[in-house]
Amino acid sequence: DDGRSDGAPRTGGDESYSVSSWSGLSSGGGGDGEERDFESTISVPMTLHDHLKSQLNLSTLDVRYRMIGGTIIDAVDETGYLRESCAAMAERLGAPLDEIEAVLQLVQSFEPSGVAARSLEECLTVQLKELNRFDPAMQILIAHLPLLAQRDLNGLKRLCGVDEEDFKEMLAEVRQLNPKPGLAYGFEP
Repeated sequence: DDGRSDGAPRTGGDESYSVSSWSGLSSGGGGDGEERDFESTISVPMTLHDHLKSQLNLSTLDVRYRMIGGTIIDAVDETGYLRESCAAMAERLGAPLDEIEAVLQLVQSFEPSGVAARSLEECLTVQLKELNRFDPAMQILIAHLPLLAQRDLNGLKRLCGVDEEDFKEMLAEVRQLNPKPGLAYGFEP
C-alpha cells in the first residue's frame, strides 16, 4: 500500500500512466498505436439542406413524398427561399402539381420557420401562422409590404383598420420575423 486514499491508480516504479493507457484505449482506437487524425474528429456544421432532409426523413415514410421533398429541398437557396416553381418541378418529375404543392406545405412546416417560401410575403406568412398571429389585420399588412417599404405607415394603418397602438404592435411582431431563415445554417452550393 502506498498510503494514497485519493482513488488514483497505483503505479509501481517508473511506470507512467496517461489517460488513454489507464482507460485501456490507445490513441488510434484500435490498439495499433496509429495516431488519430485530428481533422477526422472535427464535426462539419449541418447545412440547411442536410437539416431539411433529416426533417423530411423523420416526417414521412412515403418514398414518393421523400423524392419530391428532396427535389424541393434541392431547389432551396442559401437564404431559405424556393427558387424553382412547383409547375417546373411537377413537369420535371412527372408528378401532379397538387402533389408537389402538398409536399411543399410539408417542407414549409420544417425548421427554420419560413423555409421553402417562394416570396417574402409567403415566408413571413408561414412564420406568423406558426405564431398564431396571422389575423385579418396582419394579412392586410403582409399583403401590402411595399407600402411598409415606402414608409407609408398612415396608409398602411388605415388599410389594416387598427388603431395606433395595435399597428405599432403589429410592426414590432413583423420586425421579429426572419426574412432569410436559411442563413442560420451553412450552405453547400
